Amino acid sequence: MKRLSENWITEKNNDKEYKQYILLAYLKEVEKHFRNTKLYPHYPELKYHHKLLTEFAQNTTDLVSSFPKKPVGMDMEKYRLAYENEIENPKMINEINEIVEFSIPKIENFLEEGNQILDFIEQQVYVEPIGIVPLEKDEGYFLLVDHNHKKMLVYQYHITLFDKSDAAHRKIKARYMMSFKKTYRNTMESIKSTLIGKNQKLPNPATFSIESAMPLPLNETYLPIAKMMLAQHIDGKDDQQNLVN
Repeated sequence: MKRLSENWITEKNNDKEYKQYILLAYLKEVEKHFRNTKLYPHYPELKYHHKLLTEFAQNTTDLVSSFPKKPVGMDMEKYRLAYENEIENPKMINEINEIVEFSIPKIENFLEEGNQILDFIEQQVYVEPIGIVPLEKDEGYFLLVDHNHKKMLVYQYHITLFDKSDAAHRKIKARYMMSFKKTYRNTMESIKSTLIGKNQKLPNPATFSIESAMPLPLNETYLPIAKMMLAQHIDGKDDQQNLVN
């Protein structure tokens, strides 16, 4: 799986054509995965690289403006001296700026496609409580219905604050436990009873079923989106920014 290095802009060399090749090769890999409805890990990676590039563009502007300036003539329109930055290697700065300016819209196009895929999938995935839901819902279980293999995958989850200073950022960790075949005997309620019997530390665990109306790649799409939507369901806010690990 082709990944884009965090420092791909500055590492090795600053040749614009080479950097464009690196980015386009990566985006070609992203396109292949998106066509197969595989959002992760590329979708969050795109968001991360877009954030880095926009910050880099701003920082580069700040960096250039911070260099000492020398007078180069008179600005006749504004009736004042004209200055230019004293940069030891202005060509390098220009090349990096050109790479960044080329890259940001390319990544934004794929981010928009990823957003559309995510929005569509969220409309196909449903989260429902199983039995009585306790007041404490930051720890419990969820049953991921796998229609492809006709079974239910059981995960134990735990939700914590990612940053205590910002309650809107939460992360949810999930640990795979076991699976059950989809039969008339293996109801959601009976599976919950089995889980309670296996873990006395959670006598009345928050338990949820998560089901998709369409087949989805498990690790690349279904599981991370299920975790995100579970956190949103528990918080009761669809606009919550949730991080999944």
